[in-house]
Amino acid sequence: MDIIKDLTFKSFFSSVTSIHSDNKTDNTYVSRFYPAFWGALFRQKKLLLKIQTDIDIFEYTPFNHDENNSLSEGEKFYLKATDTRKNKLRTLYGDDLLDIYISIILFSINLIEGLINEYIAIKSASQGDFQKLERKGLLEKWMHVPQKFIPAYKLNDELKQQLVFLYESRRNLIIHNKPQIIRNGEKIINGEKIESISGETDLVLKWCSLPQLLIIDLFAQDSSPSINSFKTHCEHYINRKY
Repeated sequence: MDIIKDLTFKSFFSSVTSIHSDNKTDNTYVSRFYPAFWGALFRQKKLLLKIQTDIDIFEYTPFNHDENNSLSEGEKFYLKATDTRKNKLRTLYGDDLLDIYISIILFSINLIEGLINEYIAIKSASQGDFQKLERKGLLEKWMHVPQKFIPAYKLNDELKQQLVFLYESRRNLIIHNKPQIIRNGEKIINGEKIESISGETDLVLKWCSLPQLLIIDLFAQDSSPSINSFKTHCEHYINRKY
């Protein structure tokens, strides 16, 4: 795992992008820090899919069996060998999977916040207005702040559920991790285990796509020309082949 490679000096500074506003007499330049997370996020997704494919190969059984059906010695040997291979793969990839899970969670959260902050910045009339809104919590910024600019705005229910779980459960588990303490055989502090996110591959894959789904949902509800350049910028990264 080479997470640092995704967050190089070059990646961050190549993400500074200039855009022109729709007003032909005014040039607006937007310096963006977060686009590096698009590439980092999708590269982690490719790694996760590759590992999952390697493991899933051994989920296939070439014959039908259940508790009521007797198995031949050859079939029993095959199942035992397959289970052994799957367990070895899970053990082999265990640390890598955990690294990928944590990376995707953090990259996704950073990208989600960067996107909503740029939207708020474009919509704000001044630095003071922006700071008042930007200081609000991430969930409030996605669920309620856009309503100040689009009164009819409503965050998609499924996306809201994914965002709340990602932020309040998984992001907090990593950022605010608490130790478990056992003294003289008695558990003093319950703590939390990062390993508890293992086995959540389907959820983690959804979180890879969550930033783009959130911003697409927002764009679908805001047709104002002021965000046209922002839309073009996002479409570039969403459609990019990493």
